Amino acid sequence: MKKVSIFATTALAFAISSAAQAADNDSTIQQEGVSNSSYVNQDGPATGDPGSTSTITQIGTSNRARVEQVTVVPVTHNSTVLQTGTSNYADVYQNADDVVGSNSSAFTSEVTQSGNNNLSYVDQTGRNNQNSSIEQYGNANTANVAQTFSASESSIIQTGASNYTNVWQDGASGESLVTQAGADNYASLSQGGYNNNSEITQSGNLNSAEVYQN
Repeated sequence: MKKVSIFATTALAFAISSAAQAADNDSTIQQEGVSNSSYVNQDGPATGDPGSTSTITQIGTSNRARVEQVTVVPVTHNSTVLQTGTSNYADVYQNADDVVGSNSSAFTSEVTQSGNNNLSYVDQTGRNNQNSSIEQYGNANTANVAQTFSASESSIIQTGASNYTNVWQDGASGESLVTQAGADNYASLSQGGYNNNSEITQSGNLNSAEVYQN
């Protein structure tokens, strides 16, 4: 049985949640403030298989969240978005529709943003065991994560202002951790192949780091 729960307080809160009739999906949206908006679209496996779960909480003004989760076989996608402040945006897309006949398991995405004008983009597509975590505290920080194969783990933590991180992982069993504190720091991480691990830590202002592994 699909389940949709929407809670909104104060003015101009806007939320849409749609789930495929055949899927056991759960969606919860809670918004407090002014002009916050959320969109959730969950497809899913056949009736009786586990569905996907989406939870969005937004507190403040003009925050936006979009989540789209697609599955074909018994794969469970879990997405959590928490935003407080003004004009933050979180975009999550999880696919896994090419895992037919494989040993499938969950995709997990967690986005936490506190402050103003922070941006997070997550796109996890194939196979199984994709996990992404983004935490941003401050103003005008940007995090972008793309993971396209199996068993990838990505964690981004940014505090301060105008920090930017881009993570791209195309392979199996890749792990990455990026931590930035300060202002105007830049990190780019690209990994292909198998069993690659990377960690970037920067504090201060105007630092730049790039990692490429294949």
